[in-house]
This record gives sequence, C-alpha cells and structure tokens, in this order.
Amino acid sequence: MRVIATSLLILTLACGDDDGGGTDSGTDAATGSDSGGEVDSGAEDAGRDAAMEDAAMEDAGADAAMDDAGADASTDDAGADAAADAAMDAATDAAMDAGTDAAMDAGTDAAMDAGVDAGDPCAPNPCFAGVTCTPSGATFTCGACPAGMSGDGEVCASFAGLILNELDYDNEGTDSEEWVEIYNSSDDPIRLEGLELVLVNGATDTDYRRVELGTGELMAGAYLVVGPRAFLATLPDTVAKVAFPGDTNQIQNGAPDALGIIKTDPGEVVDVLSYEGRVEAGEVVGVGTFDFTEGDAPVVAIDTGAGTLARIPNGVDTGDSNADWLQSTVPTPGDCNTFCPAPAPTTTTTEGLVISEVDPIDDTVVLTNLTDSDIDMTTWQWCRRRSYSRINAVLPARTSMRFDLTLDDGSSDVGVYSCTPFGDETCLRAYVQYGGNGFRGRQAEADRAGLWPSGDFVEIPMCGGNQAIVAIGDVGNSDGWAASPSATACE
Repeated sequence: MRVIATSLLILTLACGDDDGGGTDSGTDAATGSDSGGEVDSGAEDAGRDAAMEDAAMEDAGADAAMDDAGADASTDDAGADAAADAAMDAATDAAMDAGTDAAMDAGTDAAMDAGVDAGDPCAPNPCFAGVTCTPSGATFTCGACPAGMSGDGEVCASFAGLILNELDYDNEGTDSEEWVEIYNSSDDPIRLEGLELVLVNGATDTDYRRVELGTGELMAGAYLVVGPRAFLATLPDTVAKVAFPGDTNQIQNGAPDALGIIKTDPGEVVDVLSYEGRVEAGEVVGVGTFDFTEGDAPVVAIDTGAGTLARIPNGVDTGDSNADWLQSTVPTPGDCNTFCPAPAPTTTTTEGLVISEVDPIDDTVVLTNLTDSDIDMTTWQWCRRRSYSRINAVLPARTSMRFDLTLDDGSSDVGVYSCTPFGDETCLRAYVQYGGNGFRGRQAEADRAGLWPSGDFVEIPMCGGNQAIVAIGDVGNSDGWAASPSATACE
C-alpha cells in the first residue's frame, strides 16, 4: 500500500716582388764571356732570356692569377653555393614546415590539444559515475542514469520513495477536476528528469497519455499534483504542479485502467497502480511493457464521483495496492491523506474502524474503515459530551469518509456507539478525547473498552481557522494524534 539540476574546455605547437732580372743577367754575362768575350752577344742573350723569363713570369703570374681566380671562383662558388643552399633550405624547410610541420602541428598538435587538452568535452568524464559521455563537437551528451536513479545523466539521484499517493479519476458530471498526486516519501530530494506519468488504457493495454514530470527536484516530504490548469490554480503556491495537456477527461474511468511513474530511458518502473481491475501487461510505446499491478488481490475501485483513491495511512507502500489504497470522501490534493504522517505499517487499530480526523472548528469528523467489509452504521450513534445523534450511513470497505457533526470547541470527546445502553462499554466502537478531560463517564467507558486511557487527551491550539487533528499512528492514545499540516498555527 503506498500513499502517501559542464564541461571544462581547455584549448590548450701569396705574394712577393719577383722580376728575376739581376740573377739572369749575371749568369748570362758569364756565359757570354766564355764564348769570346763578346759582351754584346751575351747581352742580347741576356735580353732575350730576360724577355723570355719575363714572359714566363707573366705566364706564371697569369697562371697564378688564374689559379687565384679559380681558387677565388671556387671560394666564391662555395660561398654562393652555401648562400644559395641556405636560401633553398630556408625556402624548402619553410615550405616543408608550412606544408608538413605546420600541417603536422595543426593536424597533430592541434588535434592533441583538441582531443586531450580541451576539444574532447568527455575528458575527464563530466557525467555521473558510470554514465556514458558522448562528445559532439565542443559539447557532450550524458547517457541514462543507472538503475534506480533519475536525473539528466550528469546529475542522478535515487528515486526510491517516489510514489503515487492519491487519485481522482472520475468527477460528478464533466471530468474537469481529475488529478494525480505524487509524493516523495523519502528523506532526500528526488530528481524528476527522465520520469513520466503514464496512463494506460486497460482495454488495449497501451498507453494513451504521457506527461513529463519536469526537470527539477521534488523535496523530501513534498507533493506534486498533475491535473487540469484551472484546477491546479486553486491549489496553494507551495504545491508543485504539472498540467495535463487538456482541461477535461484526461484520466479514463476503467474498468480496468492503470497509471504509473515510469523512467523511460531505459524503461523502469518507479510506481504503478491499476484500478477497477488489473492491467498486468501495459505497453508504454517505445519503452516497454510493464505490470501495472502490485499484489495478488483485486485492485481497488471507487464509485463514480464518490471521491478519491488514497493511500491510507499516507505514504505507506507495502507493495500490495489492495491493502495500501482506500476510497476516500476527503480529497487532499497537495496535502497528506488520513493518518499523516504515516505510522508504521504494523499499526494496530480496534476492529478496523477508527476516528481518523476531528475538526472542532469546521465541525467535521472522519471515519476510516480499514476492513474488507462494509460497516452498516445506519442505527449507530455519535456521542460528544452529553449530545447524541444517529449516524445513518454505511461505511464501505477500505473507505475513509467525512461527516458533518456539531462539536464542542473546547474540552470534549467523540465516540461511536453501535448499540445502547451508552453505559455499556461493549457498545463503544471508536473514541477520541481532545482539548482536555472530557465527560468522565464516557472516558471511563473508553478505558474499560481498551479504546482510550483515562486522563489522556489530544491538545488542540484554538487559534481559529482549520484546527483539525489527524491520526498519525495508533489511534488509541494521544501519542497517535497530531495537528493537521493544514491547521492554522498559533502565534
């Protein structure tokens, strides 16, 4: 029974005077004197020799000059070649740098920068641990959150404790106030990204409406109501709201039909409810097929326009819808249901009939039948202090119902008698005392019946407005009661 928001981009690539004339002249002169002392002839020879030697020297000079020129030319060539080579190297290397090195820098270094330093938005992985990151240019996409978690893949959180808590699927006349209440019964915020409210047609076992629950968080202990816009506008601003796409006939009436909170990527059940029968293979198109039932017994239903289906106690989920859900004539969209906050599932009650809410300002009392059988109270009596009145009603099985009843604002009590005389404690079936010690005679009867201890009472701050008290656990003593969350606080 279940009642109840980046990545770092780093972009981070030889010579002397040589005429020779004196030596040749001396030698040639000696030779000339040996040939007859004809100085003239020797002088001529000397002249010729000198001329020849001069010519030879010129040749030598020319040769030397040529050698020098060759050497110089060779040196010059070497210099020119070196310069040319350098220029060519510069041109070639530059071209190679531009064409190869630069390309390598651009293609390799830049690619490394892009791929490692900054261009790969998935390095390091910005997604939730274990979630796959897929790069797309300078951005990235995170995959689905792990099983049991919801979120955008970058931030994920457990969705344990997110439950369907109350359902109004059939109104009197035009269905313009149909709604679904979702409750976070956990102690932590629950992310809503990736979660949808899915409504399934039991006749075709296929979804007929899907509503995304949003991209934010639902705080611990908070309620989210999905309904028509006009209806949602009537709820307090403190209630989280998501609108249906239409204004009327948004939820089918069975029988059977179903709804659930589904994580759509990948398909995973968060919470489900079938009503007016069982939907055991409901298809959520493009996601999967799921069992929308919990437990083995037939699933609860409500009479047309009779009120809501509600988890009573509020927020309790035992995994058996037939045990967790009751009919209620006390709709509480965006607020807790009867028994709020919820007691432990093992809470005991007397014979399954309990007074579960008392409002001495609005003069109303809520009775809850926790049994699987109708309780015929047509002849039963209300008792408050010394005033009595006929109940005259049948309380259906597993139903909570509000009754109008004139109550005392101060110290008083309320009892339900199934028979008379009123002094017979075996006729007293339900009882609560509030505001102080009430009528001591009836208090003694309640004590003898094991319904309430003498001298115990629920304190009610009388500050005007709604001052209802609600059962939060064992209804047999004041510890099992508290002021309604919607009660007006005293200052």
